Amino acid sequence: MSEERIGRFELLEQLGSGAMGVVWRARDTRLRREVALKLIRDDRGADRHARERFIREFHTVASLNHPGIATLYEADETSEGRVYCVYEKVDGETLTERIERGDLTTKECIDIGVQLADALAAAHRVGVVHRDIKPDNVMVTADGRVKILDFGLARTEQSTPLEPAGPGGGWVPGDEAETVDDGVTRVGALVGTPRYMSPEQAAGEEVDARTDIFSAGLVLYELVTGEAAFTGESIPETLRRIKVEEHRPVRERNPSIDRRFGEVIDRSLRKSADERFQSGEELAAALRQARKQPVHRNAWWAAAVVVVALIAAVTWLSSRPTLAFAEKDKLLIADVDNRTGEEVFDLALTAAITQDVEQSRYARVYDRSLVAETLKRMRQPADAVIDEELGRDVCRFAGVRALVVPRILSVGDAYEVQATLVDPIRGRHVETLRVVVEGKEAVLLEAVDDLARQLRKALGESLGSIEQSDLPVSEHTTSSWEAMESLTLAQLKWNEGKYGEAAPLFERAIEHDPEFMTAYGSLGLLKVQFLNEPDEGKELLRKALELTDGVTEMERLLIGAVNKNFVEGDPEGALADYEVILDLYPDSFPALNNKGQILWRLGRNREAREAFEAAHLVEPSSSIPLWAISRILSFIEYDAVGAEAAIRKVVEMYPESVDALHTLAWSHVGQRRFDEAETGMRKVLELEPNHAFALPNLAHLLLRRGAASESVPIYRRLLERPRPNTSWDTVSLALALRDAGQAEEAETLLDGRIEQLGDPALMAGDSDRDQDGLDLALLLAARGRTEDAAAQLDSIGLEGLGSNRLDVLAEVYTLMGRREEALDALERAIDGGFGDIFFWSIRPALAGVRGDPRFLEMTESRSTGS
Repeated sequence: MSEERIGRFELLEQLGSGAMGVVWRARDTRLRREVALKLIRDDRGADRHARERFIREFHTVASLNHPGIATLYEADETSEGRVYCVYEKVDGETLTERIERGDLTTKECIDIGVQLADALAAAHRVGVVHRDIKPDNVMVTADGRVKILDFGLARTEQSTPLEPAGPGGGWVPGDEAETVDDGVTRVGALVGTPRYMSPEQAAGEEVDARTDIFSAGLVLYELVTGEAAFTGESIPETLRRIKVEEHRPVRERNPSIDRRFGEVIDRSLRKSADERFQSGEELAAALRQARKQPVHRNAWWAAAVVVVALIAAVTWLSSRPTLAFAEKDKLLIADVDNRTGEEVFDLALTAAITQDVEQSRYARVYDRSLVAETLKRMRQPADAVIDEELGRDVCRFAGVRALVVPRILSVGDAYEVQATLVDPIRGRHVETLRVVVEGKEAVLLEAVDDLARQLRKALGESLGSIEQSDLPVSEHTTSSWEAMESLTLAQLKWNEGKYGEAAPLFERAIEHDPEFMTAYGSLGLLKVQFLNEPDEGKELLRKALELTDGVTEMERLLIGAVNKNFVEGDPEGALADYEVILDLYPDSFPALNNKGQILWRLGRNREAREAFEAAHLVEPSSSIPLWAISRILSFIEYDAVGAEAAIRKVVEMYPESVDALHTLAWSHVGQRRFDEAETGMRKVLELEPNHAFALPNLAHLLLRRGAASESVPIYRRLLERPRPNTSWDTVSLALALRDAGQAEEAETLLDGRIEQLGDPALMAGDSDRDQDGLDLALLLAARGRTEDAAAQLDSIGLEGLGSNRLDVLAEVYTLMGRREEALDALERAIDGGFGDIFFWSIRPALAGVRGDPRFLEMTESRSTGS
């Protein structure tokens, strides 16, 4: 490492330093972007506790995925052993700076509070407590977005405290300071910043999510009053007041503050944690309710002189709101406010405006499939109507910069189409655009195009850029309202996973407009990928390719790449097309995701992972690339730590997804964190009692830790399933019975299955019919009939076994006591591309080799630097 460079990161400017680390403004030379790089200090690199705490920070942040939390890009270690982590660089000002600058409205204070609470809710849902919420650790960007920084003191609620409490708890003089100001974070008996601690934190007691609620309340108190709720002449005096004195009610310090908002802050500052809001989610909900009340400019610094207030009001009324929208920012187009009584506009008008604006290379329309995912994460129905209020919340949750609310009205044959551009952070109407036309068909043929041009101009796109991509929507989509409506309904069904219901709706769109390229392409992909109708699907894709003359450049390139991939069987050609798309549209999520899928299928796994990681950066709200990343890391690159980081983000999005929870538990198996894995499997089974993977894996984990009696009933259930893996499940149950002291039943069970395998009449119609003789050898070895098992193996052509059967051979050898041959078979399985080596750590029949150094080495999680 040089002083000017760490890996691919060029150090530009030191931004700050503390007792643990130094933060640099740096440049990522590969991705050509500025980042914030946090590097452990030279004098702390050899300190084991310092390293553990530093590493714990980026493990914690890696589990979080929320636009209100600074994103961790990566973490690694230099050749000299200094650990570092790389964050997104957040430009803006801290809340400390914002408070000093003053002139905040109550509405702006509430908006900051909602965003702060939403970000805390995301952390709390995955069990992370920040423990150091304060104005210095909260940034506000130029466009009003809130970002929480510095999870260096964060901990999971399941973990034990890493800093021991001193006698009697409380602050101990002489602790090492993390910073040098009067609000110093101290390491030792007390963890946090004294002025922003909760009573339980100040007392050195155990803390949970509610400590963050108290700290957030202190931040909001300071926002609206300009003063700290608790201060003292010394740190011990400040802590004493936090623990025993009540704060002065917020409206006594600022009578102009909205009553409901004041009550939210006061409740957050209750001494008893049970009386506060119990999570960031509850606090956010209460603040949203307060936001619905009429609010005025009533912050403490604006209420001193009536004349000043009047001048401020005049200035406000005469100024026009602006929107800080930059190139590549995202916008959400809400559902139409249809005041015509004509139902055809309900879905089709929003779809038409969306497809018209999507021509732009300047702005990125937030895709409706991602909206559905975001709604699920917000605990809202995936098919909820996106009006202005919900649209604002979606934008803030997903980091979308602008909201467009369409409206259509009619008087006689005249239609007025409107689009109100909304700043979702401040809740302001920036501009309302209007187009009036005569006749229903003119809405699609004229009004949508005119409105889209006005909207693109209002967002800041140049006239030259607009003219380069301004095809009439009726030409590059359809001129039929009915076709547009059917297509939109079909896409909604697709997003819900209802593929069988989507297909006839796509067909109806084609009936209404036989030249509708998008409908042909979508139906073709649906049939190829999900409905197992490849021939019909390929024919539809060919038809779509024939209809590309009048479509947008992006649509033409995408359908060309899809045809090369699925119709022509030319994945390399499809990759080349996706590279062309990405040269023109670097933030194209479909191109990045499809590129990753093709690379994955071609076995170019690292390139595939990098494509999915880029897709995730473009659309953090989508779980699709995260699933792919976790699977590549877990089953191909054998990096359980990296897989956990990816899948934790999915769990944060969908806390009750059984597949995500199971995958998270599986990453714990890969790291040999078997107790956590068992807890995870139990959580899955609470939600889905017969989960196909969690049920057997829980049995294996129980047997592994010596709880054979608990595993036996589960193994019995597995044998009763409609399609059991009969021989393998039989061996697992027999081994569990033997360990539980029921050896006689185990022998009877094995003998019965051995007899079945040896009698063709008994095996007739058995879906688990012995194809290569290995199952019989496994049963014989489990029964202790080693000579018979060896003879059975001699009769099998072992050299031709695939990787998915070599691990069964290893089980046979293990049960026969031939350890080296078992380990050789496992290594051959890895060389052949076996994809689930972590499973071997809990497979019952491999218990005899688990402690062998060769086994431990080959099943250890690899580090890919992910």
